[in-house]
Parts: sequence; C-alpha cells; structure tokens
Amino acid sequence: MHELSLATALVEQVAEIAVREKFERVVKIHLELGELSGVDRHCFEFCFPEVCKGSILEEAQLILDFVKLGRDFRIIDLDVL
Repeated sequence: MHELSLATALVEQVAEIAVREKFERVVKIHLELGELSGVDRHCFEFCFPEVCKGSILEEAQLILDFVKLGRDFRIIDLDVL
C-alpha cells in the first residue's frame, strides 16, 4: 500500500513548510488526485488521518478533487493559521 508512504511524505513536507513559514496549524489541505496517478482514493483517505496524528495537520480537513484521466497527485491549496 503505497498510499501510506505518500500520506507520510505529504505530511512531512507540509510540516517542514509549516515550520519554515511559522504556521500554527494546517486547517485544510486540498489535493488533486488523477485517476491515472496510481493512488487509490479510499486507501489514501483512510491513511491520511492516521499519519497526521501528532503533527501540525492532526485536525486538518482533507479535500480530494478526483480528476478523470489525470496523472497528478498535488497540493492545490492549504488553509493555515
């Protein structure tokens, strides 16, 4: 299940940005997920909250935009405090 490693890497990268930019916490993370990205949406949605525990993203709302025939897995937007 590579969704777990993707979620872990995402949380680590956003946490690094948060420290550098002095964010208090991440409230919402908006991602684009392409149908051809190889990422299973349901597995990622399951893994994400577990990986976020104890991090600056712990209570962040996850919004996934699913794009037919797209290959991207990318951050569209972050809401932070």
